[in-house]
Order: sequence, then C-alpha cells, then structure tokens
Amino acid sequence: MKSARAHLRGNAVAYLALFVALGGTSYAAVNLPRNSVGTRQLRNGAVTALKLADRTITPSKLNSKAITASVSAFAAIDAKGGVHEASEPAHTVNWGEPGPTGIFETQVVFAHPFPTPRFCFALASVQGVPGDPLPTIGSANATIQGKNAVSVYTYYGNDTEAPLPVVVAVLCPSRI
Repeated sequence: MKSARAHLRGNAVAYLALFVALGGTSYAAVNLPRNSVGTRQLRNGAVTALKLADRTITPSKLNSKAITASVSAFAAIDAKGGVHEASEPAHTVNWGEPGPTGIFETQVVFAHPFPTPRFCFALASVQGVPGDPLPTIGSANATIQGKNAVSVYTYYGNDTEAPLPVVVAVLCPSRI
C-alpha cells in the first residue's frame, strides 16, 4: 500500500498530463465537424508518404509544368513469361507462343487501367531479371492494347522473334 501511494505521489504530474492529453484527443474526436481540418490547419511535413493511401496523390495532381509524363505501370518479365517485379499485380498471356499470324502475340495485363490509355505509350527493353542468364543481343517493341494491357514483341539480334526477358513500362501524360 505504501509503495502504491509513493508511486502515485511521485508520478502525479505525469498522470495529470496523461489525462489532459487523452481528454483533448477525445474532445477533438467527438466535437470537430467532419472534414473540418484543411490546408490551413496542417503544418509543413505533417502528412508523410506512409499516411497516404495508394493512388491518392498521382503526378497528374501535382504541378503539371514540372512533370510531363509519369510511369503508370511497369513489369520485369523473364524469358518464360514469369512476372518477377511489377508496380501492381500483372500477368502475361501467350508468352512465347506464336499467334495465328505467326507473330509472337504476347501481352502483359495489369490489374488497374491506365489513367488515359489513348494518350499513354509503352516502352520495352530486353533485360535480364534475377535468376535469368543475361540475354543475348535483342530488341523489344511494345504497344498499348486496351485499357490495361501491353503487347510485347521481342527479337534476337538477327530479327528472329523469340521470347526474351524484358522490362515493360507504360508512360502516361500528367496533363491532357
């Protein structure tokens, strides 16, 4: 009993500060109107990247004069069509298989649609991914197909079509 009283006496100021702080938080949670905290109430640096939900702040919402285009989606794909790394869930379709015309009609399909698909463009580069041996000399082309897909064409150095490891990126303008 004596130790409890001694503890309370020694920490009385700390407990008082704790109750005042908790009371203020409770007051704010109960009495502030919804959406009442705005730009004027926020201090510089108060909102960090960890506090933002995915896809809430996009380059198109930033200064359009400073940013002309941004990467909307990317994927690193091995020679067998496996997605090793991507900006969002993605999968490949018909990787390394010739289509009805004899051309390798392979696609990378992303989970989300591109923000402005008709103005976006795709880039592809033959590049190794972890676990893959370095590719032979080759080239790659990519085109946007629909709202969330990219057709990819890869070629050996002698212009023979072949499935090669590739990195694909979709760039979209920030301001239309």
